[in-house]
Amino acid sequence: MTDWTKNRALKSVVLIGMPGSGKTHVGREAARICQMDFTDMDELIEQRAGRTIPEIFETDGEEGFRKLETELAAALAKKTDANVIIASEEKESESGWGKPTIYSTGGGVVTRPENEALLKQIGPVIFIHRDIAELASSVEYGADRPLLVEPGRVQILWEQRRGAYRGWADAMILNEGSVRVTAQRLAKLIKEM
Repeated sequence: MTDWTKNRALKSVVLIGMPGSGKTHVGREAARICQMDFTDMDELIEQRAGRTIPEIFETDGEEGFRKLETELAAALAKKTDANVIIASEEKESESGWGKPTIYSTGGGVVTRPENEALLKQIGPVIFIHRDIAELASSVEYGADRPLLVEPGRVQILWEQRRGAYRGWADAMILNEGSVRVTAQRLAKLIKEM
C-alpha cells in the first residue's frame, strides 16, 4: 500500500447518496486504501443522542432527527466539541483532528438546504450513485431504516432527492461493481482532489 497522504495536503471528504448506495461500505474501504479515518455520521448521531436512529424517529420524528444531523454537520464543520464528536477516545488519541477523514452521511442529509454549506466546509462532497433499480432490489426494508419501511419508497426518495445529490456534489462515483473496485475508484478520485 502506497502512503501518498504524506506527500500532499489531503482534505477530508463527505459522501452523500441514497440509502444503500454504498457510502458506508465503499467509504470504509476507500479510507483503508487512503490511510484516512472513516466516520459514519449516523453512528455519531446515535452516540450523541444515546438512542438508535429508529428510536429518534419514533420519539422525535424525522424533523427531530434532521435537527440532530444538522447540529452534527455544524460541529464537524467548526471542528468543535471534539470529545462528543470523535467516535471513541482511542480514535481521538490516534488521529485527533489533524487526520483527513472520509465522512459518510445519512441519505436524507440533503433534505435540509443549510447542510450543503456545512458539508462543504468539512471537505469536497462526493455523490455515490448506484442504479436505482439495483438499489431498490437490494436495499433492506424495515424498522432499521425508518424511511424505507416498504418497497417502493426508494423510488419516491430518489425522485425527491436526486436534484440535491447532483447539485451538491463536487464529484460523483458510480457504484456499479464490487465494493473493492468502487472504493479503488473513490480513492483515486480523492487522491486527485
